[in-house]
Amino acid sequence: NMPRGPHLVCVELAAVRIRGIVETTSSSVSIKDNVEEEKAISLQRAIRAYGDLFSTRVSCAFSDLCPYLEVLGATSKDALVPLMEWANSMRSELHSEKYSESDGSDEASFKERKARLRGYIFAVKVSYKVVKLMGSNGDDLVDWKELAAEWKTATELSSTAKEDNENSEVQKENQPGDDLILLAVQQLLFRFPKDKAMYVVAATLAEAGIEHSPYNAYLKITAMDVYSRCNATSRAWELYQKMAIKHIQLDSCSFLILPLLADGGLYNESVLESNHVVKLHGSTAKDTGEYMARAMEQGTLSKANEFLLFQRERMNTSLSLLDSKGRIMDCAPLVHFGTKVRGAPKPIAAQHGIIGAESDLVRASNMVKETHNHYGAPSILTSPILSRTADHYRDNRDFTILSHQILHQNSVISKEQIVSESRRRGHVHGFLIRSVLCSDACKGPKKGKIQKTTDVLKERCTSLIDAGNSAEKFIQEEYTEAAIDGYPQLFEAMLVMLRVLGIVSAGMPIQPDNADSLKVREERAVELLSKGTTLLEDAKVKMDLDSNPEWTNENIRIACRLLPDCVVPLFALLEMNGNLFATFGWGKRKRYTKKGAGALADFALSVRAFILSMRGALLCLPDDLDDKNLKAKEVAQDVGPFVESGYLPDAIAKDSIKNVIRGQGITRDRVVPFLDFVVIALD
Repeated sequence: NMPRGPHLVCVELAAVRIRGIVETTSSSVSIKDNVEEEKAISLQRAIRAYGDLFSTRVSCAFSDLCPYLEVLGATSKDALVPLMEWANSMRSELHSEKYSESDGSDEASFKERKARLRGYIFAVKVSYKVVKLMGSNGDDLVDWKELAAEWKTATELSSTAKEDNENSEVQKENQPGDDLILLAVQQLLFRFPKDKAMYVVAATLAEAGIEHSPYNAYLKITAMDVYSRCNATSRAWELYQKMAIKHIQLDSCSFLILPLLADGGLYNESVLESNHVVKLHGSTAKDTGEYMARAMEQGTLSKANEFLLFQRERMNTSLSLLDSKGRIMDCAPLVHFGTKVRGAPKPIAAQHGIIGAESDLVRASNMVKETHNHYGAPSILTSPILSRTADHYRDNRDFTILSHQILHQNSVISKEQIVSESRRRGHVHGFLIRSVLCSDACKGPKKGKIQKTTDVLKERCTSLIDAGNSAEKFIQEEYTEAAIDGYPQLFEAMLVMLRVLGIVSAGMPIQPDNADSLKVREERAVELLSKGTTLLEDAKVKMDLDSNPEWTNENIRIACRLLPDCVVPLFALLEMNGNLFATFGWGKRKRYTKKGAGALADFALSVRAFILSMRGALLCLPDDLDDKNLKAKEVAQDVGPFVESGYLPDAIAKDSIKNVIRGQGITRDRVVPFLDFVVIALD
């Protein structure tokens, strides 16, 4: 029961000299510039002394030293080399092969083996941290196979079942060897970032750890990351649900799954989870008033003030709430409850959203009514949210649940990116609603002449043009750096369609010479549509989505993301303009006789070609049962040697392969039918 505090102070004192905050009686002395090597060596020795003393005694020894390893790494890379040698020597000394079964099975031996295991895990973690800080490729790391073998040995040290009459309950705690699985998976993802066989090996190891330690949330988080990399997001969603994240945890932990759902084509689930976050905030706002009243009735005014500040400063400005509202708006048109025939095209906006159909006006009107509700998804359309920067929002995400990641770390969307994406969604859905209202107020020409623009149409078109200008300014000045290649071009293509609608419906924006006629409107529309066609072709070339036939490629996730982000708004604007052109006598049948109809048809063909490239990226995922069986056999052959060598459990490996193939099939079944619907509509 040796206290850690006094020994940790020694490490802190050595680190203080390097940090440059040595305090004297008169002033603080900064030594950040030109730190002497001896001070780095002093910190290195203090770290080693602490590790030698506590690595086998407590499981948190590495967590204690991790900040000091980062200080040392930022100061001197050379000082990390002896630490690597020290960690490898300690790991070799504490390896389970170093002691025999003759040590006995009594309680003293059991404790000794647990202590050795703690030291072994500590040594591996230190070596991982050193490799990360030095930026090396990890060739001198312990092999993941050794970690898997060590984990098998460590399973003997796990908590036994407690017999309670006829029922058996396993203790709801993490098992001693769980960290070995986490470390092995991290190494696989770090050293083999694009190897699909190693992805399945990592998934198998994670599943084996979960089966042995079903209450370890870190194992589930790790498995979720692995399956998402395999484009098998449905399994990641199942694991997330088993974590039973509820209440306030939704605000702090939903970031683990929300980006994965959209990237995996699980749009129904994305809306469901986002709704849970939004409902949490709505109920919290109602409860806050009640709890404040109770506190004041009991005379604890300070507690009432705490409730108020918590609601005002942390919940009302929650980053997770903003993100969830934007995802609901994006994915609502893709909420679907299945089709009678598997693989049949799924209509977009069957229940919600705008798509250029008769139901658009009612839906747009309802969304406008909901914009005043802070806890309604349409509130992201309001001007305050569209203009707010990241500084306004409170990031309540709990990143400590990723503290187990050392060598490989999950990609987490930054606060700035979330705000930027949410503002982008607000702009897009804002001008979609305005487009619906403009289309509703527009009247076609009579006897070959345009009708006088009504005040209602003029006001709506003015609002539409202002929204387009605001969106263009946002995309050009604030969004471009955060976007992936091709995204800015796609959004500019949307703006082209928006302006075409304004020109054709009301001749706005008005020309300097006030010239306005059917011919003038048609010429202006043709010029813009030609520009839009070029933008779409540029985006298609930049993304090159169907170039990689591997099922682990990033293009699959991009294609799934593009459907709600870009394809649905583009298709909606295209349908609205198509209906408007037909009203003006430039329908599909006149594509060869009317320049406007031909230009719109060329734009539609460019959209169709872009969607086919997205579809091509998804076609490498398994389709029917025969295809799934074939791909499962291919993966089993790649993983087979590790199973035969005993590093992976055979049954769990087979289940993991099934999970990967099944999840990929679900992603394809969810996304491709929507793309087919759009392709057919554009034929």
